[in-house]
Amino acid sequence: MGKKSFYINCLVIALVIFFSFSIGCANDFTGSVFSGKAISSKSGKSWPVIVKINSYNHSSGKVEGEIEWPSLKSVHKIVGKLTDSLFTFKEVDYIKKGKANLNCQYSTIISGNKVSGTWSDPNSDIGTIEFNKKNDDETAEPQNAFTGSVFTGKAISSKSGKTWPATVKIVSYNQSSGRVEGEINWPSLNSVHKIVGKFTDTHFTFKEVEYIKKGSANLNCQYTTTLSDNKISGTWSDSSSDKGTIELKKK
Repeated sequence: MGKKSFYINCLVIALVIFFSFSIGCANDFTGSVFSGKAISSKSGKSWPVIVKINSYNHSSGKVEGEIEWPSLKSVHKIVGKLTDSLFTFKEVDYIKKGKANLNCQYSTIISGNKVSGTWSDPNSDIGTIEFNKKNDDETAEPQNAFTGSVFTGKAISSKSGKTWPATVKIVSYNQSSGRVEGEINWPSLNSVHKIVGKFTDTHFTFKEVEYIKKGSANLNCQYTTTLSDNKISGTWSDSSSDKGTIELKKK
């Protein structure tokens, strides 16, 4: 084999390897789902976010996908560009119109499975965003981390000082709408009630709406709580004008 043929063969092999790698990178990005949150630098508010990559053209760098804002009940089409590790994109059209603004722009860096950077919206708000690639199980069932959870603890009356042990079980959780259904069990009152509520960011509000097992506990009690570090804590009020605090920990 002559030197010229040798160099041509090496070049062909190198190109095959390069394009195989490129196709692999494109396929690895296409279909990826990321979850995280955006934070306003002005107000400090935060919003959970899910980003799905529908297509990626490695040659042009063009990216198309979707960005979902569960707490704002919004899904928008995104169009952008991926160049090396720089990923810039913009929200260009409604898929599901809610409270989130269109035309927000993002400038981010991809490092491993993490995307982080800054954003700005047409209402002059600005902030940061960070989201991580989800594995296949998380992509298929994003609500499973909360669905089926069981929390135990107690409620305390601010008026009488009485305490009641309580167990809350999350039966279903819709991540898009934030809707939660479950049960609250009052062992000392021989009662089990259905609860319906909403989980948005770290805020969990719910109400006892129906008997599952009728005992001495009142229906229609309302709860305003925060879920943080596997702990539910907050306040409650009932139809008998009693009120107090509640704290529950995940089992």
